[in-house]
Amino acid sequence: MSRIPGLRRVFQFPHRTARIVAADVDEELAFHLDLRAAELMAERGLNAEAARAEALRQFGDLEEARRYLRALDARTESAARRRDMLETLVRDLRFAFRGLRRAPLLAITAVAILALGLATAAAMLSVSDAVLRRPLPVADAGRLVVLWNLRGDNIEHGLLPQQVAPFARDSRTLRAVAGYAHFGVYPFPLYDGGRPLVLPQGRVTGNFFDVLGARPALGRLLRPEDDVPGAPGVLVLSHDTWRRAFAGDPRVVGRRLHLASVGRDFTVVGVAPPGLDFPVGAAYWAPLATAGPSTADLVGRLAPGRTPREAAAELYAWSGPRAPEAHLTGAHAAPFGDAVVGASRPTLVVLTAAAGLLLLIAAVNVSTLLVLRTTARARELAVRRALGARPWDVARPLAAECLLLVLAGGTLGVLGGAVLLRAFVATASARVPVVPRADLIGLAPGPVLLALGLTLGAVLLAGVLPVRSLVRAPVAPTLRLDARAGRGTRGRARTRQGLVAAQAALALVLLAGAGLLVRSLAKLERVDHGYAPGGLLIAQITMSQADYTTAPAFRGVLARAYARLRAVPGVTSVTPVLIPPFLGATVWSWPTVVRGPDGGTGGAVQSFPVEAGGAEYFRTMGVPIRRGRGITDADGEHATPVVVVSEAAARRLFPGRDPIGQQLRFPTADSTAWWTVVGVAGDIRYRSLREATPTLYLSYQQVGDQGEIALRTTGDPARLVPALRRALAEVDPRLGLWDARPMGDYLAGPLAVPRLATALAAGFGLVAAVLVGLGLYGVTAAAVGERTREFGVRSALGATPGALRSTVLRQALAVAGAGAVVGLAGAWGASRLVRAVLYDVSPADPAALTGAVALLVVVALAAAYGPARRATRVDPAGALRAE
Repeated sequence: MSRIPGLRRVFQFPHRTARIVAADVDEELAFHLDLRAAELMAERGLNAEAARAEALRQFGDLEEARRYLRALDARTESAARRRDMLETLVRDLRFAFRGLRRAPLLAITAVAILALGLATAAAMLSVSDAVLRRPLPVADAGRLVVLWNLRGDNIEHGLLPQQVAPFARDSRTLRAVAGYAHFGVYPFPLYDGGRPLVLPQGRVTGNFFDVLGARPALGRLLRPEDDVPGAPGVLVLSHDTWRRAFAGDPRVVGRRLHLASVGRDFTVVGVAPPGLDFPVGAAYWAPLATAGPSTADLVGRLAPGRTPREAAAELYAWSGPRAPEAHLTGAHAAPFGDAVVGASRPTLVVLTAAAGLLLLIAAVNVSTLLVLRTTARARELAVRRALGARPWDVARPLAAECLLLVLAGGTLGVLGGAVLLRAFVATASARVPVVPRADLIGLAPGPVLLALGLTLGAVLLAGVLPVRSLVRAPVAPTLRLDARAGRGTRGRARTRQGLVAAQAALALVLLAGAGLLVRSLAKLERVDHGYAPGGLLIAQITMSQADYTTAPAFRGVLARAYARLRAVPGVTSVTPVLIPPFLGATVWSWPTVVRGPDGGTGGAVQSFPVEAGGAEYFRTMGVPIRRGRGITDADGEHATPVVVVSEAAARRLFPGRDPIGQQLRFPTADSTAWWTVVGVAGDIRYRSLREATPTLYLSYQQVGDQGEIALRTTGDPARLVPALRRALAEVDPRLGLWDARPMGDYLAGPLAVPRLATALAAGFGLVAAVLVGLGLYGVTAAAVGERTREFGVRSALGATPGALRSTVLRQALAVAGAGAVVGLAGAWGASRLVRAVLYDVSPADPAALTGAVALLVVVALAAAYGPARRATRVDPAGALRAE
């Protein structure tokens, strides 16, 4: 096209070509062709025919030039249309803003409701997106599985660390295998200089991160050469720990931290990627070989074409012959993603669904307000139609009002969602973690846009849809309509009442779910623990194993420490304990066999959690002895081994027999010794809060001491911690007291998730009830306003104020009742969502459902009472004169 001088000048001025219609294209080309021919005749002395032929050759394809001009014209017209649309949108938004400014109460209410709904929905959707949907920071997570052996009643049984590599070599179903501590994570005393850190440790084999296919965020991750005896102590921090405990300092790599349980310094070699939370709750990872003794479960990468079931079968077949004393009954394999987020999934699904319902209620509530506003403007819209406005011209300003409301509510909702997320993350990352992968939680664009889009669609639909009936209705009757007479408003009233009934139904689902969670939490908090939590302190005596190399020295210093702690004012009893509370039934769980009448092993092998304590164990813990006796000082290291069984364990081990005097053997602890049952204790919920675990109690002198202690105090246990630390320093300055917490703090762990879920669900339910009240108030007030003449006439004919008030209240109750009926059906259908998070409560619990319905009725009566009073104050004479 550069060979067309005249045409090139046209292309340089689009405003000129914008005036060229399709019919003028050929004339424009002909003009420039003649112009170029004349130029050639003057320049080269050509005749007219030769000059025209040369001009045609220079111009090239005329059809191509025509197409270019037409396309340029179309683009110019499209730009003009877009400019006109933008100007129209700006004009409509200005008009909508002026309209909303004339109704400030409606605008403020609608924006506040939308902001509340969007904030909760955006926050919970962001949490679910981060925890459940966002990919794990590992390679091909779908091929990763976690595996462990089973014995007894589905008790997990780990491999020895030295067995992990041989199994990996022999495996045909797994391409790579790593090990991690069988008990998951465990808090060990870690010191950064003089600063103590309460951080759960994950123990893993050196190839753990290689099997996962994880990449470091800083430094490097563990290597196989780190996990051999004698290797320098190294550890890897989780990304969340690096940010919170070390302020995201990149110089943390190379810092030396002291692990008091093994008396060694460990060097930080790297920081793991964000979102890597396995074993769940791990604040840092240390090699199995250098962090102390442990057993290991497995994480492996499936070979091509292999399944988790095949891997579990292979592990069982491999482990059975190598651990006959464990009496394995099978093996289990689970997808890696389920092992990371599986436990939190039901709670997050319930809370996200509740937040979505609340957003829907907010959208319907605002829709009800807009329907009321549109109905009140029926005459105005009819006037506009009478003056020639098209239906779209009438609906467009209303759509602009909806858009303004959603934008304002969305902006506030995003800010509110960020605040809610900050509070949630602070809770989720506290000492008692609520959800895994909390370091990924943040306000995500996807969930925010989804919530905004759904809300905008719902509000636009509700704001513009009523216009459809208005523009189809004849103009004259609408102009003659007197709103006070109530003529012509039955259909609109039904629409408004239907929207409020829908809100009531959704709110009842939320209220019923919240009621179920409240009932469940109340039962969980009032459960009989089997021991006395009040005044009980659980702590760990820290010492270096390098300072006490022999068992007598180790036990000797602990005995002196127990005696000195017992002498501290306010301490009534002290006992060693094996492990802290709520680590689960799989930790220190031993296979057990019963001695038969013939002196041999009788019955099947069963596994039971084991606890160990001293002579004051049952007194300190507050566990009652039902029969026989407890542990005494005479049950020493060289005395006859004795065992106290819980009531549940006695029923399982000795059905229909007297347990006192019976004998047990633990194949994994001692293949020949028989332990004599000397007592029966009450059942306790020490390993798990949700169920009492059958337990065996042993003398700590006969099984070894872990340095964990329990103290019974007369006052607040936390106030005694400084005195207890001083008492230990008097025994040996190398002794310390670490992680000393009242039993109530430990109870907060298993109660953290139910409490958070209950608080959020109850909050969502109450907000939903308030929104229903607002919607019902608006609809009832509008109905009373439309029936002003009717109420005036009825009052003039002798209707009492009570009768008028009852009429309005009955109408409000009918709307709420219709919603409640639908809501009960919805609550029944939604019960499957909450079933997984309930404790000892049926999803159809009558108390929860009755309470939800009663609260909805109270809200309906409270919302309708104001308009009902106004109906009783209508002046009959004034109403008739106005007509």
